[in-house]
Amino acid sequence: MQPRQVAFNSEGDYLLFAASNRGVIHQTLDGQRCIALGTHTKDVDCVDWSPLGNMCLTGSSDGTIRISSLSNV
Repeated sequence: MQPRQVAFNSEGDYLLFAASNRGVIHQTLDGQRCIALGTHTKDVDCVDWSPLGNMCLTGSSDGTIRISSLSNV
């Protein structure tokens, strides 16, 4: 699985990357996977974090944007 897009949150604690049809969050300190985000029906084209650092989004070529919060994990 090769990442298509990557983004660190504002604190540098988490790395979000897009691979195939989902975004995946990894912790940066130990590299363990925290959560796989909800799937899109087509490839994820972009990922980003909110300036607050606790919410992220994934945008897909299926025309959808998914917003996820770390507080809900």
